[in-house]
Amino acid sequence: TTVNVRKEGTLRFVPDTANPNTPIIVASGAAVFETGAKVQIGMSSIVKPATRYTLLTASNITLGTLDTASLDSNIPYLYKAALSTNTANTTLYADVRLRTQSETALSVNEFAAFDAIMTAAQGNASATRALLDPTTAEGFNKAYLSFLPDYSGETLLTLSKSNDGLSRTMASQSIIPQAGVNQYWAQEYGFQINRDRTDVTGFESTGFAFAGGVERGITSTQAAGLYLAYTATNPKGTLGAPDEDLSSTDLSLGAYWRLDNGSGLKGWVRGGVGYANFESKRQILESAFIASSTAKWKGVSYSGSIGASYSVDAGWLSLTPMVSADYFGLKEDAHTETGGGTAFDLSVDERTGHIFSGTALLNIGRSNKNALFRPEIWVGYRNNFSAEIADTVARFGTATPFTLKGGDIKGGAPIAGVRLAASNEYSYFGIEAEYEKYDAYDNVSLSLRARFQF
Repeated sequence: TTVNVRKEGTLRFVPDTANPNTPIIVASGAAVFETGAKVQIGMSSIVKPATRYTLLTASNITLGTLDTASLDSNIPYLYKAALSTNTANTTLYADVRLRTQSETALSVNEFAAFDAIMTAAQGNASATRALLDPTTAEGFNKAYLSFLPDYSGETLLTLSKSNDGLSRTMASQSIIPQAGVNQYWAQEYGFQINRDRTDVTGFESTGFAFAGGVERGITSTQAAGLYLAYTATNPKGTLGAPDEDLSSTDLSLGAYWRLDNGSGLKGWVRGGVGYANFESKRQILESAFIASSTAKWKGVSYSGSIGASYSVDAGWLSLTPMVSADYFGLKEDAHTETGGGTAFDLSVDERTGHIFSGTALLNIGRSNKNALFRPEIWVGYRNNFSAEIADTVARFGTATPFTLKGGDIKGGAPIAGVRLAASNEYSYFGIEAEYEKYDAYDNVSLSLRARFQF
């Protein structure tokens, strides 16, 4: 007959999305909402079009001053709602619509998958609950971003660090073996890369690279060699589900030529090709939705470097300016996830990306080349002249694909590093650390290098 919601009272409506014009409460008498009363809206399914739902009819409706903050904080974050009445004050409506990109905490890039995710989740009750249960931006972000594949350059940026390490090895090699004599070297290279959330979601990654090679003296100043390098990285998303994981490996074989004229001038040219493997795991553990999608795919990498340095003694200091150009390209096969169901499994198209960078460094070290221990520091600048993180084109099942851009990583970064090395005529051992800071990401690396001659 009548409805009265007092100032401490809350009345929560869950609209019948299949019958939006059917009122949930029908009162023959008046409906009164006292000042301070709360009205909340819940959703039982994902509806994409903006919809007006009839909540209540009565002979007369008095709204007073409702606690509208409660309305915003208790509706699923996915939606925005507004209450209104007809001109006769006999019907109470809720106008419910999906948030726009600017009303979410998602970037324009992240929002590109919004419609595809909503469509996929509509057909799965558990996926629907995972997206409807959160009432805060933080909770919704965690659920929503779990539906996205890796796309922030996780594979390209991490695997390319091994290429940088190999270039540094070419620069640090000093002794040219005698013509016809073999010399062996090995290096261990560890690094950590963090890409903050900007237009892309970002990631954190640690990585490990091991490389070894053999070279043979051609003349007293030149040597040519072969190398084998293995790199393993483990990027993780920073904002999605905590069990989101990706592992990448690359096994590269290459050849190089280097020069050391014995008077301070060094130069090198190197090139290689690699076989890459990738394995991903995305999980979502929101509410009742427990899904896990896995995939395996392969790829091919291409790497190369050319550079030169010249050492000049200035008293007890040795100054060594160095310049180099480095290229790393990566082609990834298309892949399809399994295990997560039609509302979570993604099919991702093949991707091809590259980084072409130039580096200028000034090394400052001890000038005595015969010293057993040689501490050294360097400062410089590295610039990504041409860099492309491939767009990620993905789809749920056979649905319409969506595109996530990899973001811009062009531009330069200051570099600083330190090395402590010990060497003699037959061997070399060095440990070094380096830091570089780009606008889009930063890298910290630690490496161990060794050379021995037989």
